[in-house]
Amino acid sequence: MKFNTKKIKLILAVLGAFFVLNTGISVKAAIFTPNVQSKAAILVNKNTGQVIASKNDQKRYPIASISKLLVIYMVEQQIHQGKLKRTDVVKIPDNILKFSQDSGVANVAMNKQNKYTVDDLEKAALLPSSNSAAMALAEKVSGSQANYYKGAEKLLNSWGIKNVKIYSASGLCNGDMGQLKDKSVSKSAENKLSAREVAIVASKLLAKYPNVLNTTQLTQTSFPSINGGKQQINTTIGLLGHSNYGFKGLKTGTYLKGYNFVGFATLKNQPVITVIFNSRHASPFLSTESMMNQANASTETINNSIKKTKIDNADTKSGEIAIKQKIPTLIFAPNNFKQKDLRINFKQTDDLSAPLKKNDLVGTQTFKFKEKTYNDFIGKQSNIKYVSKNNVDKTWMIVSWYRKLVNLF
Repeated sequence: MKFNTKKIKLILAVLGAFFVLNTGISVKAAIFTPNVQSKAAILVNKNTGQVIASKNDQKRYPIASISKLLVIYMVEQQIHQGKLKRTDVVKIPDNILKFSQDSGVANVAMNKQNKYTVDDLEKAALLPSSNSAAMALAEKVSGSQANYYKGAEKLLNSWGIKNVKIYSASGLCNGDMGQLKDKSVSKSAENKLSAREVAIVASKLLAKYPNVLNTTQLTQTSFPSINGGKQQINTTIGLLGHSNYGFKGLKTGTYLKGYNFVGFATLKNQPVITVIFNSRHASPFLSTESMMNQANASTETINNSIKKTKIDNADTKSGEIAIKQKIPTLIFAPNNFKQKDLRINFKQTDDLSAPLKKNDLVGTQTFKFKEKTYNDFIGKQSNIKYVSKNNVDKTWMIVSWYRKLVNLF
């Protein structure tokens, strides 16, 4: 029997494309795969979105209380829009007040007598991971839990995280929500994202509202006590003050089959986002620290910062002006990397001309590795922004014309 190899290859290609399109899985890579005791992991340079390490980072798992970062994003969004203030007192619905008394899940008890501000509830949701605090905030920003679910799904979709169903603001499994559960769905229904998608959520939150770290790096704070006065509430993040990489939060998440953690730290003078999923046999903090140690040992950083660019009408020698990166940014690469295998592209801002003030935007930089597996980013690669290092005056028009004429030849 003779086989038509061309037809077979075509069929396999079509089937492969069908599988990719219908599972939501796309081929990604990284500099290395971490050896960690968890189902999934990812390590990302926050400044560029470059994926330094990844393991099974596109399969979706229950994210549990990491869900609360979506609530915090929407709260911070309304604060910056002037719709909310941190000092605003939040009216807690009776069903959420009652749920806050349930010690069977992570909660900080609340009552009708106390007043709870937006700031109080954010701290309770982020540090001890109070489920009722997150639900109260979701109600405040969206008007109802159902409206919040739709809003969170829409937000994720705007970030390119599609076909996600949100079942709770707290991250609890539907069956654990008592009288607040949705009777129209299974008790086992719960929020699921991939490690890569959680890294995107964290990067969006930190890029837009970095002040959230002022809360997530706290080991403890105070909260109104139902017995009067204040009570101490503590963080769930065991790495704060106990890591070589200066972790400042962000959030843990615990569910039936394992422990999750998304963190923010510093590696080789670069801000990084870490995600560990479904860590069962070892603490997610141990797995996180292990991944960071491996990255520290097996990668190096490249500084390809550009120092100068030219503007025809700049009142400087030959029109050259001094520039610098707006945020000092390094590129991660495997050890003993050859820089000739890295291509750097700098693009001036359209219609750039003098005069310029110090720190005015002058251009952006991107990079690309010859080895394609290293060109992995969460979402689109973030441009490295460059600004003017000094004030730049405008030169005589005739000088500018002369330079333009010279550049033609």
